Amino acid sequence: MTLITELENLNEKLIKDSHLHDENDSEALDPRIQEELERLNQSCSDINKMENELEEAKNLFNTTKNRQLQRLEFLQKKLGSCIPKSKPYYEALRITDKLQSEAQKAVQEYQRANSLYKTAKETLSVAEHNLISGEIPDVWQEHLSSTITKINTSKKIVDQAEEFHRKKTAEFQASEERCQTLEKELKKYIIKSESYYEEKFRWNIQMEAQKARIDELERALILAKTTYKEAMKNLSKISEEIHERRDAEKRGLKKSPSRESGVGSENPNDYADSIN
Repeated sequence: MTLITELENLNEKLIKDSHLHDENDSEALDPRIQEELERLNQSCSDINKMENELEEAKNLFNTTKNRQLQRLEFLQKKLGSCIPKSKPYYEALRITDKLQSEAQKAVQEYQRANSLYKTAKETLSVAEHNLISGEIPDVWQEHLSSTITKINTSKKIVDQAEEFHRKKTAEFQASEERCQTLEKELKKYIIKSESYYEEKFRWNIQMEAQKARIDELERALILAKTTYKEAMKNLSKISEEIHERRDAEKRGLKKSPSRESGVGSENPNDYADSIN
């Protein structure tokens, strides 16, 4: 059974269940049902849409991958041994680019940590000035203690960030020097194989973007299915409540004559006794 068919059947059942058994009763549809049905409809639509998009994205990824392999295989045959011979240089270049990115992130982390450290020191300076002037209330005593703790913590973070940046910078510089050395040693192979590695680089970027799209759709699909299951669970609970209320009202109707029999239905013997 498809989601659409399941949803249509559920719609019909819940609308029927949401009214009491008396045909003359005009009780409105439980508003919770409408709310959950809207969630169910939307999630069902999202699931169908994303499943189609996911299938298309995977097909595109596989097609692109096959085209990439065929194209690179063609270039390998065409260019020959210069490709494996120049590989150490391009591998070193890839590592260098990665280390450069990590070094830049380390700089940002250091700047952020240093900014927090300076702010904490400035706050401490103001608090100490007020304390010396006798203008600091008890609440500021606690604030002063908290600020000192923040300074000590942020100073440790600054030192760690500075050390990490120093390490990444050194690694980047060493890798960059290796690239320069390999470039000199393998220059003629690098020139001949340049078209292969440039094309491989472009293909990899394209493949990574497509893979990221697949991951995004898979996460969204999981979320939509979770919403669908939650709405189904809530609707099932509401349906049970409606049936329980219906059963309770039926039981109430059956008991009502016996409870109200006291009016105008005295025991005949008691009535006879009263005449005598």
